[in-house]
Amino acid sequence: MILLIDMDGTVVDFISSALRKAEDIWNIKIDESEVADYKFERIVRKKLNEVNPGLGDEYTSWEIYQALTLNDPRLFFQTLAPYKDAIESLVTLKKMGHQIVFLTKTTPPHGEAMSGKLAWLERYIKPRLEYDIVFVIDTKTKALVAGDVVVDDDPRVFKAFWESEAFSPIDPLPTMICVARPWNQEFRNNHPEIPVIYNLKNLVKSMEKI
Repeated sequence: MILLIDMDGTVVDFISSALRKAEDIWNIKIDESEVADYKFERIVRKKLNEVNPGLGDEYTSWEIYQALTLNDPRLFFQTLAPYKDAIESLVTLKKMGHQIVFLTKTTPPHGEAMSGKLAWLERYIKPRLEYDIVFVIDTKTKALVAGDVVVDDDPRVFKAFWESEAFSPIDPLPTMICVARPWNQEFRNNHPEIPVIYNLKNLVKSMEKI
């Protein structure tokens, strides 16, 4: 099967590093359980306003992102760690005969994020297994990529597939699997029909049943 696997929040632990950077830069503590919004910049802005009213509003989302990545998204992304057991699980899935396709978003004109993700894959994934990668410019366009299984932490991706006109009964929707994170708790509560995994080891077990 073709597995369309997200990177940030699924394979790559962006949040832990971002939380540490936010504490270093602004001296604010944010627990991962507080990250109920997929847009991490909003959480930082809210926390800054709690500490000093109006302070968070002085920053645009891009300025917060730039600060968190030390003005070098390419280098920052390369410092991110994979989630525990993620790489070994991907190796297992590849040995099971599945095609691994990383389906990830990058927003032009900021190509630094794209080059950072490519460098990350070269470092962590390329030595262990063959893979493909597809970059999209926004969440909705993920629904235009053909695959058998979609693994993502962003509810907007699943909604994009549901809303897409690219599928029909003859060309059915792929199986969708949600990676449980604090920011998709409400979505999971509202859509119990969507299979949930907590790590990629769970994905291996799920694929054994499909």
